[in-house]
This record gives sequence, C-alpha cells and structure tokens, in this order.
Amino acid sequence: MFMWFDSMFVMFSKWQSKVFSVFPAVTNWQILFSPSVFFTIWFILLSISLFLAPVLLTLDFTVDYSQTFFMILLILPILFIVYLTFLQYQYYQPTQNSALNNNQQYIMVFKDNLKVFMVIYAIFYTLLTFQLFNNQALVLEIGSSLLVNETQNNYLLLGSFFEFLGTYFQAPLAFVFYIDILGVLFMGLSMILVFLCLLFLWPTFELEKNLLLYVSQLLILLTQLQMTFAAANLLTFFLAFESLLIPMIIMISIWGSPNRRQANNYLVFYTMVSAIPMLLAIIYINQKYGNLNINYLMSVLSWTWSEQFWLWCAFFFAFAVKTPMVPVHIWLPKAHVDAPTVGSVILAGLLLKVGLIGFIRILLPLFPEATHFFAPYVSALATVGVLYSSLITLRQIDMKRIIAYSSVAHMNMAVVSLCSLNPIGLYSTIYLMLSHGLIASGLFFLVGFLYNRFHVRTVAYFGGLATIMPVMTVVFFIFSLANMAFPFTSGFIGEFLLLLGITSTNFFLGFCNATSMLITTVYTMLLFGRVFLGELKPQFQQLVQQLVGVSISNNLTGLPFLSRKFSIYDLYYYEFIIVGILMIGIFWWGCYPQILLNALLASPTLVIVCNSF
Repeated sequence: MFMWFDSMFVMFSKWQSKVFSVFPAVTNWQILFSPSVFFTIWFILLSISLFLAPVLLTLDFTVDYSQTFFMILLILPILFIVYLTFLQYQYYQPTQNSALNNNQQYIMVFKDNLKVFMVIYAIFYTLLTFQLFNNQALVLEIGSSLLVNETQNNYLLLGSFFEFLGTYFQAPLAFVFYIDILGVLFMGLSMILVFLCLLFLWPTFELEKNLLLYVSQLLILLTQLQMTFAAANLLTFFLAFESLLIPMIIMISIWGSPNRRQANNYLVFYTMVSAIPMLLAIIYINQKYGNLNINYLMSVLSWTWSEQFWLWCAFFFAFAVKTPMVPVHIWLPKAHVDAPTVGSVILAGLLLKVGLIGFIRILLPLFPEATHFFAPYVSALATVGVLYSSLITLRQIDMKRIIAYSSVAHMNMAVVSLCSLNPIGLYSTIYLMLSHGLIASGLFFLVGFLYNRFHVRTVAYFGGLATIMPVMTVVFFIFSLANMAFPFTSGFIGEFLLLLGITSTNFFLGFCNATSMLITTVYTMLLFGRVFLGELKPQFQQLVQQLVGVSISNNLTGLPFLSRKFSIYDLYYYEFIIVGILMIGIFWWGCYPQILLNALLASPTLVIVCNSF
C-alpha cells in the first residue's frame, strides 16, 4: 500500500516539475500546488466519500444540508489524524532513500497538510453556518413544535452499530446530536481557538519530538467539543463531556511544567468524582423512561419533587466542577499553571464553557421546579465565589494564576446571571461566555509569548518591558481593557447585560457583582503596570540590544525565532496574527452586538429555556 502511495507521490512530483518549468517565475505557486497538498486533498475527499456514502444517499438535499456538513466536521479531524499517522510511517520507515528520512522534508509536508485541513474544515463550518441561518424559520418551527421527532432534518443520528447494541442490551447507545445556532456558535469558537493553538505551535514543529501526538490531542479535543456542544442525548453528552479529560491529561503530562503530576491528580480527582453522580442520574432516567433524548424528556416532565431534587443535585455537582464554582475550583489554577500555553488556552476558552452549556441544555429545561428552588442559593454561592476569586487574585504572583482566578470570577458571575432566571440573564451569560473565550485566550497567548522569550512567569521578575517591547505593550493593554469590560469591547456588552439581568431579580447580588468588576480593574491594571511600566529591571537590560537588533539569540528564547523581516518590531508575524484575530472578534462583538444577539434570539433551544422561567 505504501509503495502505491510512493508512486502517487512521485507522479505528482513529475507533473509539478513539468508544469512549473513553463512558469519558472511563479515560485509561490509551487507552495500552493505542492505534491503534498494535492495528495492530502485527494485522500480527504476519497475518505469522506467512502465514509459518508451511506448517509448521503438517505438525505433530502432539497431541504437541508446541515446533517452532511456536521458529520463531515465530526469525522474530518479523526480521518486527518489517521492520515498523518500513515504519513509519519511513510517518512520514517527504513528505506534506501535518505530523503524519506529527512526530518526537514517531513515537517514541510506536515505543515502543508495541516494548512489544507484547516482550510477544508473552515469551509465546511462556514457552509453549516450559512445553512442554519438560511433555514432559520424551518429550524424554529421544528424547535417549537416537532422537537421530539428525531427524524427531522435538524437531527443527526450516528453510530448504527451502537444503535444495534442499544436495542439488544436495552441501553440507548446511539449518538444523537441537535444542530442549532447555540451549538454552532461554540463550535466556531472551538475551531478558531484550536487553529490559533496550532499556529502558536507552528515555529516549534521542527523541535517537537512528539509532533504528531501533540497535534492529534488538539484535533481530538476539537471533535469532542463539537460532540459536547451539539449533544441531544444525555449519554452522548456524558461521553463527550467526560472524555475531554483524556487529551488534557496527556497534554499536561508530556508538555506541562515539572509540577504537572500534582495538577493531573487534582484534575482527575475532581472531574472523576463529579462524574459519578451524573452517571448514576443518567442510569436512573434511562430505567424510568427508556429514553435519554433531552427533547423527549422535556416533553414528558413527569418528575416527582424528590426525583427532581436528587437528579438536579447530581447534574449540578458535575457542572459546578467543570465551570468551576467555588469551592470546587481548586483544580483549575493548578491545571492552568502547570499546563502548556495551548492547554491553558483550551481550558480557559472552551472547557470552562462546557459546564455552563450543561446548565443551559439540561438543568434549566429538564428540572424547572428544582431550578427555581435552588436558584437563590446557587446565586448566593456564586456571588461569594466571585468576590473570593477576585480578592484572592490580588495576592497572586504568577501571571497564569492571575488570569486563571480571573476566569473563575467571570464564570461564577455567569452562573449568577443564569440563575437570575430571566431572558436577559440567559442571553448575557452566553454572550459573556463567548466574549471570555476570546479575551482569556488572548491573555494566555500573550503570557505564552513572554514565557517563550524569558522563561519566567513571576510578576516580580518583570518591569519596564514597554521600553523594549512597545507593540506587545499595546496589545496586552488592549486585552487588559477588554478583561475589565471597557466600552467598545465584547466584555463590556456581556457584563453590562449580565448586571442588568442580575439586578432585575436581586439588586443586592447585582451590587456585589458590580463590586467585583471594580476589583477586576484593580488586579488587571496592577498586572499590566508591574510587567510593562516603570524602569527596566536589571536582568532585562542586557537583552535590550538583542530585542531591538537584527535577530534574537536562540539561547535567550529557546525557540527558533525568525529574523526581523518576519516580525513587527517585537511581535512575530504568527504572534500578531493570533492576537489580531482575537482582537477583531473582541471589537466586532463590542461595537456590533446585535449580530450575535439576533443569532442567540433565533436559537430554538434558548426559546424553550426562556419559556421554562
């Protein structure tokens, strides 16, 4: 089989040399139409056609394509990982051709394939988004009147083998997904952040010994997050919800700090202990109704008060740990500090949102009476968590730990808004989640940029960096303003609506959360001032010439940084692209919030949740 692969590769190489001999001046075309690019496109299209042929024959293309697009988004990362595995085996198998064992050539082909994958994935996500917006009336009609019927075209049923096992063993093992605007928005956030993480790792590909494993963990996380945000079955949600732990443990174990074992122990203990009550609750629901479809359970709602009480507590404990709420938040700062930069970005930008998605999709619509009973107590506990995490942030000396506790405060604030049980609180919670995914991820990326240069994150070691890193200073200041909800940023819209929703239910809780926003301004400005303002510390004075010179020494950075022609003064182009994309989202949602709010208002899931208030 690999001999056939080699022959295909050689054939494309010969074709390329003939074509570009006619156009010798157009060298950029050689990069765009390299043999690896053509080979990757051919392999992906062939794999998609083989895996999706049975499904495509059963779809009504005159009505909706969303099932097809969503299924491609689920399968494509896994297929790409399989392809990269074969590619690595092809390049590193013992052969007489020394070129196949050349690491530089393998990295070049690896990057080409990764570019093609990201483009194809972004195209299919865009097609899915346009499909949903074009058929919004149809989705709303299905969401309001035919939500129980899983044969409608906004549902996707995967895994016929699992469905057979479920019929045989009387267990609902089929994978069922519900495609709506709420899920697609968070799927888009997942795609953007995972792609930016890959871009962050781009310069280190040559030095990474476990490159395939590192990239595979990010792609697996992407698929798991898609499944979690679109799950329409309790068992599907549980499997995707808890499986997120596995790639994070691998990333922290291999690429984390020297104290990573303790962080993994905390992560495993808290998440696994919280999963047990949730699994027992799912088993009980299956024993009672024989159906774990969320929308079917919403149509039944024949719980006794005792059942609602205990089932609500079981699900709440799992979601509170993942959010995380005080006092079950201890695992998050440790995981952030000991995780690599991309792990911290995924944690803050995506994994913290999974718990609140569980609140919205499961707790609020399935257990409305228990939610109304517990809402005041949860709001009070979350408000205490907001004030506690905001105050304790003032005492932190590690930049990652500061941003981690800031994330705890913002997520607890979102819980308070959600428990206000009004439409403004619900929509502001989702807006804040999306906004925080951009802002916190940007801050962790910036800390990662500084750590790559100086190999330290303790605030006391920094000072006066604005004199040698003016571009980094401006970018960090912009993200700091967004973190403390400055006007014209997405953080301002989210927190303003959040306070409006909280105060409409309880003015005292709104006042306490507004106080925490003042504390957020204090610790954010303290962080910025201590790192970038003032006089340059003595340990950095010797780096001035190198930082403003032609290039940066590898001994000072540990990374193969490029020369000045590949940088914008003190930010390299790939770094500027990362923060630039995030800043576009922050200012776009801060200046034109109606676009995102209209999309949220059109979500059938949120309409049903609002009707349960």
